[in-house]
Amino acid sequence: MSDSGAWLETVEIYSWAGMHQEAIVCYDHAIEINPSDGVAWFRKGFEFFLLDRNREALECFNKALEINPKNVAALEIKGAYLLRCSKEQEAMECFDKAIQIFDENACLWFNRGMVFKKRGNYWEALTSFERGLEICPTDEDALRCVADILKRIVRRRE
Repeated sequence: MSDSGAWLETVEIYSWAGMHQEAIVCYDHAIEINPSDGVAWFRKGFEFFLLDRNREALECFNKALEINPKNVAALEIKGAYLLRCSKEQEAMECFDKAIQIFDENACLWFNRGMVFKKRGNYWEALTSFERGLEICPTDEDALRCVADILKRIVRRRE
């Protein structure tokens, strides 16, 4: 196939089937045809992320962000990857940058709260989670995190 769009259509089938390695091969073909396709780079990185191939995922996210520094999805997933790797400061920078671009994404606020929680900054974590819950008030995971943070705050006061 000489059309990157055809490869991107094919990749959806593999991705939905959980065939991540096959999806990566399709992204490679699409990127070979159109190396400046930031979405393809991001999605390829996400496939690597799902496979816990973190170095490759980070390379793809960085390439996607090089092409489009305002790619909120790439910033969010890169931040999640960095948080998973205990690189809280770098993760926070990704979440903050993404929030500056689009502050109505509840997941960004929840992830930002997780950075604060991991650092033990419970009041700041609570503020971030509350902002996320204003956007998506029924997120059960976020509500559980808020309850956990409140317990930690109470324990510190006792």
